[in-house]
Amino acid sequence: MSDVREPTTQLGWGHIALGFTFILFDVGVSAYFRLGIERGLLTAAIRCVIQLAIMAVLLHGVFSAENPWAVAGIALLLNLLGTLEIVANKAKRRHQHMVLCFSLPFYWHLDHTIL
Repeated sequence: MSDVREPTTQLGWGHIALGFTFILFDVGVSAYFRLGIERGLLTAAIRCVIQLAIMAVLLHGVFSAENPWAVAGIALLLNLLGTLEIVANKAKRRHQHMVLCFSLPFYWHLDHTIL
């Protein structure tokens, strides 16, 4: 492999502000049609920006370490957390091995991409 890295696109707060204008447009449309979802839209957008900023800091540290075990560990952790979110909060009905059923496709994919 070569040590030459491709240039990457850096996203800044200006890009976030541009995206937020679309949210403000949606809030305006909601207010105009009296849909009553303005506060929820703003809360979700702000929460999304905060969560993604935290994830960016976390993932930057993991990927800059250039340790495949750290990358695999964070991938497994995020998959487990996503699986638990689906099983605990989203599923109306549960069965005994539901966590395993939602996790297996990820682990199968890992097995076949490593080999």
